Amino acid sequence: MMNREANYPETIPVIGPPREPRIFTFDQAEILLPVIHKITLVTARELSPLQKQLALYPEHSAPARNSRLEYERIVKSWMGKMHRLGLETCGLWQVEFDIGTGYLCWQYPEPRLGFFREYEQHFRNRKALHKALEKGLPERD
Repeated sequence: MMNREANYPETIPVIGPPREPRIFTFDQAEILLPVIHKITLVTARELSPLQKQLALYPEHSAPARNSRLEYERIVKSWMGKMHRLGLETCGLWQVEFDIGTGYLCWQYPEPRLGFFREYEQHFRNRKALHKALEKGLPERD
């Protein structure tokens, strides 16, 4: 639910220490997704000019090294934010919500949580959420 005046969710995300395990309910994951999307959108826009700069400079030049260091700093900052929100990161702009039976998977710029994977599967093998729900995994809250 959104607060119309401030255009912010009425639910406040729980922020914890990096890498603190967290089990989400399906509803908690859906409520948190707009926050994740916004953080990722802002970070992706911040990274875009650096990606262009890296393509312009010779690999071992000083400007390329500086751009790579800044790129790494930005990505690590994004990952730290995701971890403090209790998420797993498994690639650039890829996050997972642990729901106790596996992971709800999201990748920027997907508009919603649309994928699920079991613990022993890899992110690239995630299945469409509606198919997983048909099989009873994951359970809806």
